[in-house]
Amino acid sequence: MKKLSILASTLLLGGIIVFVSCTKTGPQGPSGQNGATGATGATGPTGPVIYGTITGNVIMTNIYGAPVTNDYGGGYILLKNATTGIRVDSIVANAATGAFAIDSVPTGTYNMFCIYSGYGENVHQNVEVNGNLQVDNKLSAIPSFNVTTAVDSLGTTNRDKANLYIGGTIAADGNGERTILVFAGTSSSVASAPGTYSFLIAKTIPQDSTSYNFAIPLNTIYGNGFAYGSNVYFTIYGAANNYNYGDYTNYTYGQFYYSAITSTGVTVAPTITLP
Repeated sequence: MKKLSILASTLLLGGIIVFVSCTKTGPQGPSGQNGATGATGATGPTGPVIYGTITGNVIMTNIYGAPVTNDYGGGYILLKNATTGIRVDSIVANAATGAFAIDSVPTGTYNMFCIYSGYGENVHQNVEVNGNLQVDNKLSAIPSFNVTTAVDSLGTTNRDKANLYIGGTIAADGNGERTILVFAGTSSSVASAPGTYSFLIAKTIPQDSTSYNFAIPLNTIYGNGFAYGSNVYFTIYGAANNYNYGDYTNYTYGQFYYSAITSTGVTVAPTITLP
């Protein structure tokens, strides 16, 4: 009986050893491969070209903002492909009404230029044509007056803690109010060209006035990236009252180009050191 018990114990122990050895984990098999991506389908046919007509009106004003209606035939409208710069068409507006129509313009993106001698050039950029379209061209005459002088009208000894002041002289004009554009920049090369100025301010000069003086808030200057103690350079141009008729965006600098202004700024412009 005792021998039987020993034998049973031996068999039981052997079974446990065998069971344990059988539960060992073998090496992991290789992962399955991802499914192959299907082939790209063939490109479908190009959609049909749609032809449209661009219609509009030439709207003209003098430097004081009054309508000009006797010069519609004095220029032309030019259409160019916005990508290639290739001329697509050019026409002259109706001399009596200023209306124009450019026919059979294929689907695409275009730049439109309205060019009249003595007026700021009007430019419409990236005009999308996909059928008929209405686009008006607004032109303002280029002014002939210039600002005669411009100075720091307070001077460093009387510096205002909230503003800078620009003052100077200008020729009298009995025909109406005029506009001047004051451009501010970080260097002496400041001008109306995009990339040379940091910001601008438009000011109205009363009729027959021969002088001007106005404040530029320091908050405006500092808000445009100028640092305390740095120099601000100014220049001033004569501008048409509707000076924005001839503006368009320079995408390189993200600033406006203004065409309805004098060709040059004031001869001697002030430089002011910020407090």
